[in-house]
Amino acid sequence: MGQLKPGGRTRLGRGCSLRAGASVRRPMELMCLCLTASLPLGWAFAQRGASGSAGKAIYFLRDDAHEQWCGYADESRLKARVQPLHAMVVGRADYTDGRVSAVRLTEVDETGDWAVNDDYGLDARERIQSLKRTISILPEDTSEEQLFVIRDGRANRQRSTYRELSSGRPAQKHVDWFEPPPVVTSLQAFPFSALIARTQQAVWSKGEVCLSDSPELGTGRRRSGRRPTTSPASR
Repeated sequence: MGQLKPGGRTRLGRGCSLRAGASVRRPMELMCLCLTASLPLGWAFAQRGASGSAGKAIYFLRDDAHEQWCGYADESRLKARVQPLHAMVVGRADYTDGRVSAVRLTEVDETGDWAVNDDYGLDARERIQSLKRTISILPEDTSEEQLFVIRDGRANRQRSTYRELSSGRPAQKHVDWFEPPPVVTSLQAFPFSALIARTQQAVWSKGEVCLSDSPELGTGRRRSGRRPTTSPASR
């Protein structure tokens, strides 16, 4: 198992780090760290549509206690709900010309051992075309970036690169005990698709909308769930 250097810090993203030897006692601590990096500053929530101009977005989270997905019209509403609801999955959908153009997800483990950031790109017909996935494994001091091209319901991995979380240096380490979530290959396969593809106008007008749970989003090694039209990433 990889060890952090004494006095070093594990970088979880821009503006987000964890001192070597520190433990994440609660998964919400890791979620807060991930939100610090991903929502206001990081790539997952800072980018807009392909044109580069600001557009509409829906922010959402999984409310496990009430078995529902909740969508919010702005980031501040989402951030205010994350800790009270103990959300393990948060995300954002971006819109270009009224259509979903990107879906970004951040998921953390219940124990705080890992985090997965997914960035899905969609075409003008709302078909998923690509996925950039970043997996951070704290106990192994390892980050893996995976790039996929998605065609005809199948995800083909183009490459994977590894880095040390503590230093950012390239690494060759593969974490074989962690199984990442399955790759989603259609917009309708997301369990929160109703929020972002059918009720988005209600979210924007009301500010907040929650919908009863759909089949669970396939997740990492500590949870299970399988939906149709997802693809086990091709190697």
